[in-house]
Amino acid sequence: MLQSLFRETFPLDSAFILIHIVYNFLVITFSSSIFRKIIAALPAEPAS
Repeated sequence: MLQSLFRETFPLDSAFILIHIVYNFLVITFSSSIFRKIIAALPAEPAS
């Protein structure tokens, strides 16, 4: 339903796909950076 709304706002499928890719790229980059910070903050001891 949300995708159809975006398709009505952006009639061009190429624009919709481009926005979708950029959004996903930012989310993945943001999440991975936070994940690395959490891993770096953890003590370097093997969990037993």
